[in-house]
Amino acid sequence: MSNTVPAADTGLPNLNRRSALAKLGVGIAATSSLVATSAIAASPAASSPLSDPIFALIEDYEALETKALGLYQKLDEAEAAARLTHGSRPFELIAWRNYSAIGEEEIRSAHDDFIEQGNVDPIEMEAEYLDAKARRVAAERAASKWDQRAGVAPMREQLRLANVATKQAAFQLGRTKPTTPAGAAALIACVLRYVEDEITDGSWSVTALKTTAAALARMNVDAA
Repeated sequence: MSNTVPAADTGLPNLNRRSALAKLGVGIAATSSLVATSAIAASPAASSPLSDPIFALIEDYEALETKALGLYQKLDEAEAAARLTHGSRPFELIAWRNYSAIGEEEIRSAHDDFIEQGNVDPIEMEAEYLDAKARRVAAERAASKWDQRAGVAPMREQLRLANVATKQAAFQLGRTKPTTPAGAAALIACVLRYVEDEITDGSWSVTALKTTAAALARMNVDAA
């Protein structure tokens, strides 16, 4: 039986919603590797990395995530130093109607939402949409020119490639079915650290997921 499921909905969150690194789509590796390690130690035969593919995928994902975070931090430091000579980097997002900062991906969906609401003139909206796209391109070009002047363009490209690799690993992780209870527990823990950032403290759903992860990990101990 295949260990993968359709990619339409991986169940993993969008990485770019992490508050600290929202614009860059990377996060901070944390508790999932600890859960995986403890689960493996509890029952090596039932939950070793060789028996469940999810452990290797979690490890690969977190390594890529850590690399991307390191590149982000270096770029952030380089930008701070460059601001002393070149001023602040131009903002790549634009304002449009009730949006104070909107990017390329959101412009089209905002356009569709405005049309669906039915309180705008379609011709006027189309003109605004084209203008928003043009302003977004101009903002991106201005930011790119700043990168060139400041000497950080190669670092930003390295970060972009690292983010692509991290997202690809995340989707692969989300499409893979754990084959052991400990693997399922480790995957839940991996996802939980994102869910906890976005759900109000004390939410029953976070508690339920933590309880489920602990129960799954415990199954290996009971079965040993």
